[in-house]
Amino acid sequence: MCRTDQLVVSSPTGEMRTINLLHKTKKPLPSVTVRQLKTVAVKEFPKLSGKNVDVIKLVCEAKPLDKDSAPLSEYGVKAGAVVQMVRKVNGG
Repeated sequence: MCRTDQLVVSSPTGEMRTINLLHKTKKPLPSVTVRQLKTVAVKEFPKLSGKNVDVIKLVCEAKPLDKDSAPLSEYGVKAGAVVQMVRKVNGG
């Protein structure tokens, strides 16, 4: 059973972690921003430790979470959702 403040985050290498955002950010999930989630998520994966969060992009249910200042609620991210971390690629 998923708590109301938890997300599952998948790293670019496929590792997965359940993150309790209320514990990590002191904010309830809907008010956590994309940037705050990136910062917490990068710290959870040792291989990404020290990486600049600007090189990470978050995706949830095939929707890019591309506005760092937006709260997760703006993208409809709910407890138990799987958020994928991918590396940004320059160009296109």
